[in-house]
Amino acid sequence: MNAPDYLAAAAALFSAFTFDRLMPAIIMAVLFGMFIFVLVKAQRRGDFDASEFLREDSGKLSSKRLFAFIAMAVHVWLVATRTISDKITFEEQVLFVLTWSGSLVLIQALEIWKGGPPSLPPPREPPA
Repeated sequence: MNAPDYLAAAAALFSAFTFDRLMPAIIMAVLFGMFIFVLVKAQRRGDFDASEFLREDSGKLSSKRLFAFIAMAVHVWLVATRTISDKITFEEQVLFVLTWSGSLVLIQALEIWKGGPPSLPPPREPPA
C-alpha cells in the first residue's frame, strides 16, 4: 500500500463515525461518568457511605442492586438514543415509566390488597 491508499482507508474509517453512531456511546459515557462524579462528590461528605447503595435493608451487600443499576442505565441509554433518533414509540415510553416507577407502586398495592401493611423501609434518622 502506498500513501494515497492509506489516506483513502483513513477517510473511509472516519466517514463511518457519524453523529448517529457516536451519540449512543457518548450518552452511555455521560450517564456513567455523571453517576461516578456524583458518587465521588457525595462520598466526601461524612454522612454518606457509597456502599449503602449496594446494600440490602439487612446490611448485606447485594448484587441485585448492582444489576438493577446497570439495567436502569442501559434502559435510560436505550430510551435516550431512540428519542434522539426519533424512533421511540409511545408504548416504549409507557413501558419505561412502568418498569422504573410503576413496578414499585404495583408491589405496594399488591401487598395492601393481600391485607398486609405496605413494606416500606424503616425511616432513617437524620444525621447529627
